[in-house]
This record gives sequence, C-alpha cells and structure tokens, in this order.
Amino acid sequence: MDGSPATATAAAPPAPFRKPLLDAGWLLLIPGIVLVACTLILPAIDDLEAARFYRDRLQLVEGHRDQRIGHYTRYLDALAKGDPQTILSLAAVSLNKAPEGMSLMVPAGDIAHKSASVFEALEPPSPILPDRERQYSTLERLSRDPKSRVWLMLAGATLIFLGVLPPSRG
Repeated sequence: MDGSPATATAAAPPAPFRKPLLDAGWLLLIPGIVLVACTLILPAIDDLEAARFYRDRLQLVEGHRDQRIGHYTRYLDALAKGDPQTILSLAAVSLNKAPEGMSLMVPAGDIAHKSASVFEALEPPSPILPDRERQYSTLERLSRDPKSRVWLMLAGATLIFLGVLPPSRG
C-alpha cells in the first residue's frame, strides 16, 4: 500500500449500468404502427366521405323529384275538382279552344315562339349539384395508390419488426 495512483484506480468499483429512460425500439414501433394504421384507415375514410357526398347529392335530386311530384299532384287535384281556371288554361293551351264570347290571343314577336304549356310552370327549378373537390395530403395520395400502398405497408411492417426486436446487450 504504497499509495501510488496505479493501484488506487485498479481497486475502484466499476460504474453501475444505468438503463435508458426510453427503449429505442419504441421510436420505431410507434411510427410503424401509425404508418400501417394510416395506410389502412385513410382510404376507408375517403371512401366514407365520398359515399356521404353522393348521398347528399342524391338527397338534393330526391327533393327536386318530390317537389315536382307535389306540383303535378296539385295540378291533377285541381283538374279532378273541376277548377275552372285550370280547365280553361288546359283547353286553351292543349286544344287551342276558348270559351264562347272569348278569343285566344295571338302573341307577336318573341312571345310567339314560347310555349304556353302549363307544364313548364309546374316544373321546379333544377337543383344545383355540387362537385366533389378534395385536396389530398401526400400520405393520403400514397395510401390511395395501389403501388405505393404496398411500399407503405412494407415500411410500416419493417418499422414494427425493428421496434419489437430485443435491445442490444451492453
């Protein structure tokens, strides 16, 4: 025990091994799971949004048809009840007949080329159908394309595989 520095360092105990706060595998596992989930879920969400969009468009068309049927039903009810105005207008337009003591007006100019049919007045205005315009993110575009979707799935599976590997031993 001569107190030399060489013998003092040899006798010192080794530093204790400290476990890392976070295993590095989690840094691969979590993005891999997210990538696979996004690759599977994003196209399904887009398909759902497209189905809802087309459902809403069909509801507009159905509302237009209901409105049209309602107009024609009211006109038919007026005919069935014998409404004098309705019968006179139908006779004047369809049969070119007028009641006694009255004469049909002969229109001049542009009015002569227009139809006097009552059915045009029964038609509701056409609905304005919106177009589906969607901006896709890069991940959505890649997950919708069949070729790149396979690569995204492979990348996600690789990240998951590397994330579940046991940590290296020191």
